[in-house]
Amino acid sequence: MIISGLAGISVASGSQASPQVVSVSWFTPNSTEPVAPGMSNVPLIVSFVSPLTLLDASVYVNLTKYNPSILNYVNLHGYPAGPTVYNFTEIPAGERITVMQLVNVSASAATGGYREDLYVQGINASALNTWNVSFTAYILGSTQISVAASYFGTASSPIAASPGMKNIPMTVVLENIGNVIDQNVSVGYTPSYPFYGSPQYFNISAIPPDETVPITLSVSIFSNASDGFYIQNISTSVYGKKSLVQFKPGITGYTNITLVNTELNPPVVYTNEKFIEFKAFVEVAGNSISRYLNVSVSSSDFADMTGEYHLSYVSSGLYNFTFLLNSMSSSGPQTISVLINGMAFPVIVYVHNQTYTAISFHESVLQPGVDKSVLSFNITNDGNTTMYDIRAYLMLPGIITIHVPSSNPLGALTADNITIPSLKPGQTYDLIFLVDTSSAAAPGNYPIELFLGWHYNNTPYQFTKTFDTNVTVSPTVEQKITQAFTFTPVTIAVLVVIAAVIIGLGIYAGVRRKKR
Repeated sequence: MIISGLAGISVASGSQASPQVVSVSWFTPNSTEPVAPGMSNVPLIVSFVSPLTLLDASVYVNLTKYNPSILNYVNLHGYPAGPTVYNFTEIPAGERITVMQLVNVSASAATGGYREDLYVQGINASALNTWNVSFTAYILGSTQISVAASYFGTASSPIAASPGMKNIPMTVVLENIGNVIDQNVSVGYTPSYPFYGSPQYFNISAIPPDETVPITLSVSIFSNASDGFYIQNISTSVYGKKSLVQFKPGITGYTNITLVNTELNPPVVYTNEKFIEFKAFVEVAGNSISRYLNVSVSSSDFADMTGEYHLSYVSSGLYNFTFLLNSMSSSGPQTISVLINGMAFPVIVYVHNQTYTAISFHESVLQPGVDKSVLSFNITNDGNTTMYDIRAYLMLPGIITIHVPSSNPLGALTADNITIPSLKPGQTYDLIFLVDTSSAAAPGNYPIELFLGWHYNNTPYQFTKTFDTNVTVSPTVEQKITQAFTFTPVTIAVLVVIAAVIIGLGIYAGVRRKKR
């Protein structure tokens, strides 16, 4: 041991007045901060006074003499665990000396005081003296984690949870109600009914006494869950001590979703009208967030061009959804069902009959090379609604063109269309187009098309109708004469045959006369 190898010095053990331990504390001299079972690398501070002056003294804390399993040496830098030995050239009599020993506190230790030993060795009056000075080290700390609060959402944005919500944040506030700082706190949570989700783990570096630390979990709620508060468990591990901590999150949220209004643009709808704007105003009320909001329309009398809307985590408020619809041929009261999360809200829309437009066509004689021929159309409003802003476009084949006076060449830009301000029910309008026929036009029938587009007094949509017919290009007198004397392969063949017959008859008649 330490006394080995000392020659010419007498040895005594406790024969002189013994040193006295005057202070024992943790962490720092005279500190009152406690330690708890399971804490590691804790400085144990021991102060003593020797009544004798000691030369070549050595001092260390002996943790193995009385309670070897409660306080344990710390293995530093890979060396075997053992005491920290302090060597002094001289310890003056009556002077306070402080030494420190890093210890690990057993996790199984109970709170209370434990007898430990301070070993002191030194030379006084040429005699080597050794003492084992007893002192008490107190383990009075406790570690305990509780849940101070739990709520859905975050501190800045709390929410009221309701059945069917998925992957929503749940905040749990952990509080240290012990009297020591909790370090390297391990936390685990696995949701249980009516919640579900993956196990989640956290590590908190430190929670001082009486302070809190929030953690945010992610959970989903079964759709068949009922309102109420449900026990959940969080596992904690502090200084090797494992515990289950209960808390009760509440499912208290509710939402009411309903259709409050609808709008049509235009407000008056006609059969076969396109791109009608149908707006559905949906109200989400309650103290919670709606997990999802699906809105669509369905009707046997309207074709939906938009499709379904899908929203997630919808807060309270008024929402509007716009659908583009095409009306069909049915008139009268028709039903549009607004489907909100599968629930149908029927809306009655009255569909008016579209105005029937009668069109007749009259033409003058068209001949190749003839200008300013007349093509005339009669359009009649046979319905009961006034037509507005009527635009008529005439589409012609290449050999027939709209006549453009030489005095107004820019008239070619608008010559093929005519605008009619309005046409009341029963009223008829004559559309007259002057056309030129190309001299290269061959006689025959050529297709033409009249396109009509109009509005009613409240519709942005343009209703349309097309009228298809044929115009006839007749040959001129010169063409008829030319056609009569035109030698084609067929006519040449016919003439050859006729000439051969005539020659044959002449030869035959001459032979008969000679015989007579």
